[in-house]
Amino acid sequence: MNVSAGNTNPSSGSEFERTNAERWTAAMRNGEFERAWQEGDRALAARIDYSGRILGLRAVWRGTPLTGRHILIRCWRGLGDTIQFIRYVPLLRPQVRSITIEATEVLFPILTPAICIDRFLPLRDEKPSIAGQLDVVEIEATELPFAFRTTLETIPNQVPYLQVDPAEIPSNPETLNVGLCWKGGNWDLLRAIPLAAFRQLSSTPHVAFWQLQRGPGQSEIGPSGFSFCNPKDNSLDLWPTARLVAALDLIISVDTMVAHLAGALAKPVWTLLHTNADWRWLQGRDDSPWYPTMRLFRQTKSGDWTSVINYVAESLRTAASQSPESRLPK
Repeated sequence: MNVSAGNTNPSSGSEFERTNAERWTAAMRNGEFERAWQEGDRALAARIDYSGRILGLRAVWRGTPLTGRHILIRCWRGLGDTIQFIRYVPLLRPQVRSITIEATEVLFPILTPAICIDRFLPLRDEKPSIAGQLDVVEIEATELPFAFRTTLETIPNQVPYLQVDPAEIPSNPETLNVGLCWKGGNWDLLRAIPLAAFRQLSSTPHVAFWQLQRGPGQSEIGPSGFSFCNPKDNSLDLWPTARLVAALDLIISVDTMVAHLAGALAKPVWTLLHTNADWRWLQGRDDSPWYPTMRLFRQTKSGDWTSVINYVAESLRTAASQSPESRLPK
């Protein structure tokens, strides 16, 4: 099993890997991180061979101590995973000789200003050659909580830990500028919500909407009848998206990179989750210990986004009706 803090696939591998994955995931959803790390230790002891798996399902770290070594952090999961777990780099920095980040290049501009990293490398499968390679320890970004033996109480959740200059957008103290993202990648299609389902939000008084959607989901803008301030903004460059997020008052997003970006920038963000949401959002909570400015809106019935959006609409009307200084937590 991939014991890292990322996507798991309990249906693949040996019986040991499946049960190990199921126990790990259950422990993480319950917030019992220590028990999950015990499962991680069992997987390390079993010396499972992950080399035949796609990058998104491989474990990298073999339990080697990190202190005093050159560290190669391989960001093999999604963009959101990298943004969430890059927070560990400042904790790692004083303990190690150097830090190299291997990631999708679109991330480099937003990571460079905020985090002291010695070298960036574009994402690839083979191990790159870096200085002091005999002392290099490889670890996937999502495995850092495991290496640090993080608990709910020790999550490094000081925000913002990413920094960007906000974009310039129209400013009116009576208007709440809200960003909306309704579809993520194809890893878990249950996370996606048709834009048309959000239609009732578009008539909320004193709210201006900005779309943060990228990729195929943008094709829904025209047919939905939803009015955005930036309907033709389709840049895949993450930097302008991050600057727009930083300028907005509130982000409403499904479980995808945009939600993590908003949380890392300390923006108020409402994240919409389906009933079988990823382990990182735990269970039975409407807040996130990873992101202090995040509020969670959960399905109570599988496939029922209507109730979730009704609750979002009610909460948005309440926020928009309040005075500017008391609308949302800062």
